[in-house]
Amino acid sequence: MIKKAALVLFFFLCTERLCHLATDGFTIRGIFRTEDTIDISAKTPIPTALTQEFSYLGRGAQCYAFESQDSQYVLKFFRRRRLAKSKERKERYFTSCILAEKHLKEETGLEYLHLHPDDIGMLRIKDKLGIVHTISTKNTPFILQKKATPFYQTLKAMSHNPAFIEKTRSSLKDLIAKRCAEGICDKDPDLATNFGFVGERLIQFDIGRYYKAPLKEQEEMDKLLRPLEQWIK
Repeated sequence: MIKKAALVLFFFLCTERLCHLATDGFTIRGIFRTEDTIDISAKTPIPTALTQEFSYLGRGAQCYAFESQDSQYVLKFFRRRRLAKSKERKERYFTSCILAEKHLKEETGLEYLHLHPDDIGMLRIKDKLGIVHTISTKNTPFILQKKATPFYQTLKAMSHNPAFIEKTRSSLKDLIAKRCAEGICDKDPDLATNFGFVGERLIQFDIGRYYKAPLKEQEEMDKLLRPLEQWIK
């Protein structure tokens, strides 16, 4: 009897693990929802891109990401497991998103930030198994951004083009200077994981680590320009 119970438990755990791997841990219940109203002074018109179906793209530290049908946009839902248990973490992450909305919209490829509990329609998403879900926007915060190709992947493909490399160096300096002019620090300035290109336009697509604090522009420049220069050499 004990052996049978152990086998049942083992089978259950294996099945659960396989399901987790097959879905990358994504579930509808895993999407963070909130009743709070987050103030954003200038709401933008609702993009028509949200009428598309979005397919599962991947999972980051804070968000689940879905790619639009036309491959031009990424829809991000906040992970409940990361935000629901810590009000401080939620407020810190949402504040970072608001800083991007107000000051760095172009630099982050941000198309729409939905932190209000308003109902602006339904969203259609397809999970990793190909199952389509309909998500209410009421009480479901999300981010819509331009889809970017990874930073070093693009540089490698364009390594034969010195003009593009020089343009990238210049664009990176401009992006950092703009952020510093707004007094915004970046807790995670990683070119490999947080930056990319929309066409030839450089953006920082991870917008979850911004905060207001005193900073030195040259130090901020060094954090990102040093690894770029090392890669170029």
